[in-house]
Amino acid sequence: MRIIAGQLNPSEGKIGFSIGEKAVNTEAVYRYLSWSGPYVDLYQDLTMEEHVKLHFQFRKCLLDHPNDLLEVLDLKAHKDKKLRFFSSGMQQRAKVGIALFTAGDLLLLDEPTSNMDTDNAQRMLSLIDQHLGDRTYVLASNMKREFEDMEHVLNLG
Repeated sequence: MRIIAGQLNPSEGKIGFSIGEKAVNTEAVYRYLSWSGPYVDLYQDLTMEEHVKLHFQFRKCLLDHPNDLLEVLDLKAHKDKKLRFFSSGMQQRAKVGIALFTAGDLLLLDEPTSNMDTDNAQRMLSLIDQHLGDRTYVLASNMKREFEDMEHVLNLG
C-alpha cells in the first residue's frame, strides 16, 4: 500500500502513475488519493476538530462541511478531546473516516476496521459501502469481515 501511495520505493522494478494518458509524478500522487493504514498517524496533540480542520484546509471534503465528519463518525462528543486520549478504535474510526471523506480518485484502506469492536466495524464497513462513489478502492486485509462481500478478491496468501 505504501508503494501504491508513492511513499515507499519498490525494492525491485518501477511503478508509474497516470491518469488516462497523462503521467503523474510520484511527488504529486497524494493529490489523487486518500488512504488509511497502521502507518498513517493522526496529530496526537490536536483535538479531533482541530485535526479535521487542518486536514481539510489542504484537501477537499466530500461532505457539505468538514465538521459533519464528526457526526458521521459518531465522534462529535469527543471533538475537543486531544487525539492522544482516543482509544485505538476511536483513532481508527477517525483515520478511516478522514480518508473515506477526502476527495480523490483512489481510496487505499489497509485493515480499516482493526481495533474496532463488531458494531463500529460494521458501521464503518457500511459507511465505506455507502460513500465509496465511483473511486477506485483498494483494501488490504486479512480480516474476513472486511472483504467477504467484495466482488473481486486477490489472495496473496
